[in-house]
Amino acid sequence: MPKLALRPAAVRAPGLRARAMRRRIVLGFALLEALIGIFIFALGILKFVQLDLKSHRAAHDNLLQTHASLLAADMFDRLSGNYSIAINGGYNIANSSSATSDKNCASTPCTPEQLKSWDIHTWHTQLSRQLPAGTGKISSSLSGSVRLYQIEIQYKNRRGDVSSLLLTSGL
Repeated sequence: MPKLALRPAAVRAPGLRARAMRRRIVLGFALLEALIGIFIFALGILKFVQLDLKSHRAAHDNLLQTHASLLAADMFDRLSGNYSIAINGGYNIANSSSATSDKNCASTPCTPEQLKSWDIHTWHTQLSRQLPAGTGKISSSLSGSVRLYQIEIQYKNRRGDVSSLLLTSGL
């Protein structure tokens, strides 16, 4: 029968140290993988927030454009409502900020001229309240028997640039 020789402790120690060292390296790589995963996840969250912010900015720009369109349509309705003045080009204004009205035509009857002043004053008030630095111009021209009105609305968008909307319609 062969004799089993026992190894001294000094001979066994290098193998244990190597295994412990390998275990530490494996744990180090697992920690590194976890940190890389967290970093990639954080980048994904930041990109999502950036995308959300861009969509809110675009929605705000679209809201301003919608307000401008509705205000232009409102003025076209006012022109149609005061046809006797509008058909002769009476609503031409170079800048809506100069509009004033002495009479409130919403609660009392008005002449067509008073209604024109009230319409322009009300429109200017709506422009300045609903659009940042909102102004409007109205011009008309005669094309055959049709009076064409152009309504231009200008306002500042979120970047501070001037945006404008130009609509044309005939009476």
